[in-house]
Amino acid sequence: IDFGSKGAAEARGAAGDWDVLMRTSELPFDPAAMRALVTGAPLVLNLREPVAHFRSLWEAFDTPKMLREVGVPVAVPADATWGERASLVDAATRHIPELHALVFNPLCYHLGWRAVPGDARASPLDDGGFAAWLDSLQAAVDLALLTERLEASLLLLSRCLGLRAAELLLPLDGSAAANAITQQAAPLARASPPLREADVEAIRTLSAYDAALYDR
Repeated sequence: IDFGSKGAAEARGAAGDWDVLMRTSELPFDPAAMRALVTGAPLVLNLREPVAHFRSLWEAFDTPKMLREVGVPVAVPADATWGERASLVDAATRHIPELHALVFNPLCYHLGWRAVPGDARASPLDDGGFAAWLDSLQAAVDLALLTERLEASLLLLSRCLGLRAAELLLPLDGSAAANAITQQAAPLARASPPLREADVEAIRTLSAYDAALYDR
């Protein structure tokens, strides 16, 4: 079951109806409520590498436009590098911690941790509260699927469900599904500036909490 826009109570079904529990970012993360739906179903998260996530959200939803729609003025030159884009948005949202977290650390935000902008040189793992939260999250979840390694992640999920690899239909490279995804993303990719090492470092610094979660 994917909860979608329903809460745990509304999504409740008869025992045995569900094979796996997945959550969406629309709902608070509540492992106990999710596991109450069915005994023994694995609780699964999907994670994405922070730099790829930042770029994907920007290209799909136009981050500066979204910020302006909620009253946060930000002007980003069309020829700005990814690092410059991140820096401008950081400056525009730093005084609004919740919005800053949504832009730079959305994974942690939707899972319940509210990252507060601070010293960019500090490691999130130096924060005892975050380290403890990360430990509790790892204990509560059975499997984390990585977008960048989706096929391998699905193979692990199949083991959780007692399925054989031969029973899976995976979007292998070169398949019609994979080609369709590539074609849909191509126009956005062509309009994007190149990603330099300095850009990666800048974005991962601002997304340090999500990076720590992903790297765990």
